[in-house]
Amino acid sequence: MEKFKIKRQVAFYETDAMGVVHHSNYLRYFEDARLAWLSASGFLKDFQSQDSLQFAVTNADLQYKKPARYGDEIEISMGLHKTGAKLHFKYEIHSMQGELLCTGTSSHVTVDRNMNVKRIPKEIAQLLGE
Repeated sequence: MEKFKIKRQVAFYETDAMGVVHHSNYLRYFEDARLAWLSASGFLKDFQSQDSLQFAVTNADLQYKKPARYGDEIEISMGLHKTGAKLHFKYEIHSMQGELLCTGTSSHVTVDRNMNVKRIPKEIAQLLGE
């Protein structure tokens, strides 16, 4: 899968007393990219339906490289692969000057509304070339 990218500006409320983005917000940036990809791929259109599938996080890992600050524009890129019943997302956050700010991964399983694990939808498998 080709990398999916979004851009956003760091909001003041995302920073901490040291004037840098609070560490917890990088996970939110990852989620922003993941949800934008799901939306662009057409997987969020049925999100509210009773039989829609969700993507439950089973693991998340981050490595901080350099801080982002209020007003900075950042680019979040995301790649995806699957192993068995899990989807694995890989993320990078860069400044607009190309500096690597943060990397990370998250793993997910597909679940129904009752939190029962389901097969990865064939549409996603097809996007991954399977």
